[in-house]
Amino acid sequence: MPGSYDVGKHDVQRDYLISSTIERALEETVYYHNAYTKNLGMAYQFHLPTSVEGGIGRSIDDLSLLVFIQGADVGRGNYLEMSAMNQGSVLVGDPIQAYEEVDPISGDSIYYYCDKWCKHPNVNLPIKYFSSKEEAASAGYWPCQLVGK
Repeated sequence: MPGSYDVGKHDVQRDYLISSTIERALEETVYYHNAYTKNLGMAYQFHLPTSVEGGIGRSIDDLSLLVFIQGADVGRGNYLEMSAMNQGSVLVGDPIQAYEEVDPISGDSIYYYCDKWCKHPNVNLPIKYFSSKEEAASAGYWPCQLVGK
């Protein structure tokens, strides 16, 4: 249909533009750093870490932290090569708290969620937070017997 707007396509293009801009800025910074350190006689060449599980694109809609440490000499011509990417979600409103309960007989884990009014004893030991009950349920968590009571 002419003139129609595809939100899904827009999101894909937006995510690509953001992630490619970040990657280009990091590549440029690494390039200038390598050129500068080469003039100082340093031999190590920095490089961008390889992304895992979708890389930067997965972290666009949330708070994210990308850290990489490279080039620390650890002896015998070896260098430290470490990278980490962490992502956190911004929740608006009262979060739904999720917790794990272990079945005493089978030893299997069962995952439940509680809202802020829940009186369940494990509600003070959340392992994850969700923005809605629907989101918790779609992730495989079951409602606590006390939710909404």
